[in-house]
Amino acid sequence: MGFDAYIYEIEFLPGNAIAENIVYAIDTCYKTLVIMTNEFIKSEWCQFEMQMALTKGIDYMIPVKMEEWNNDYMTQLIRFMARTQVYAEWTEDEDGQKEFWSRVERALKKPVYDLNPRQRHRDELEEFLLN
Repeated sequence: MGFDAYIYEIEFLPGNAIAENIVYAIDTCYKTLVIMTNEFIKSEWCQFEMQMALTKGIDYMIPVKMEEWNNDYMTQLIRFMARTQVYAEWTEDEDGQKEFWSRVERALKKPVYDLNPRQRHRDELEEFLLN
């Protein structure tokens, strides 16, 4: 697909606070793929990662559901995301996996401006006023 991945075991700098590494990673990435599993839902650090990704804007986050979620682990934020956001859903079906990867690739390649027309108009107005 031609994308880079930010993998914490490789990219996080020893000696930096975990929160600092997370914020830096999300800040420097164009979009954040949030791989949501039951382990993710239970992890306070993963919840922090998702919250930081959301501060950049919902348009920059691509949620991926890897398995059925246990309702006992779901936070209010996860429940809200499940009700309001379209996410890519993993399947064991081979044809379904092809569709999954196609959807993820399209979401990663989609310009954020296409997702957020108000921001595009603000940027265009700012550019017009500066010229």
